[in-house]
Amino acid sequence: MAKRRKRSAQHTGSIPTPANVIRMRAPGSVPQQKPLDEDTPPAPKPTPLWQKVLRRVAITLLVVVALVLGYLFLLMGEPDHELDTVAAVPTAQPITIPMNALEAPAGANLPSLAETFGQPVMGIRPGDITLSHARVYDTAFGGEYARRVTLTYVMADGAELLVESIRPIDAITLLGGNYILQADRLYAMAGMDAARLQNDEQIRVFGQGQGAVYAITMPRTAEFQLETILKQTLLVSPPEK
Repeated sequence: MAKRRKRSAQHTGSIPTPANVIRMRAPGSVPQQKPLDEDTPPAPKPTPLWQKVLRRVAITLLVVVALVLGYLFLLMGEPDHELDTVAAVPTAQPITIPMNALEAPAGANLPSLAETFGQPVMGIRPGDITLSHARVYDTAFGGEYARRVTLTYVMADGAELLVESIRPIDAITLLGGNYILQADRLYAMAGMDAARLQNDEQIRVFGQGQGAVYAITMPRTAEFQLETILKQTLLVSPPEK
């Protein structure tokens, strides 16, 4: 009887698990790791907003300084012959024989004036400011002549505003006047970068095109209208033939 119980215990009892056996997970339960690629560059960090603003301000100041230096250079005299070979800007033919002054009343045709001028003429779009008088004439300059177009506009309060187009470019000195250059800001005028001059009575904004220089002169009492006026400026080209 004892032998039968012992044999039954051997058949029905559980087999103990050895202590040194390590249980392994099923292959599908192990999380898959991504391979490391040393050649993959890190994601670029976005440029901070303050750096973008600082870069834009720096570019604006550089353009203003360039305009200021160009203006002062022209005031000091004719450019050197060595520098003439660097700037290959297409310009109109020099004027050796002056023309008779041309006067035009209100409603002058700007494309016709541009044809006489030989370069695009700057004007102001019709609106609260109306064109009252136009004049085309030549002025002795540098042994030849400079051609000028002067447009006189009347503002809503009756004050006059002068728009001038002058060629060649270095004849900007003919504008004259006792003005102080304001180099703290860059302006836009008829698609050109422009700088500002002023004195106690007037404001002058000037810019340079491909073959001419342009300027607006207005009273300082109308300074609050300056931005609006500059947005209304445009260059009028000669009519196509």
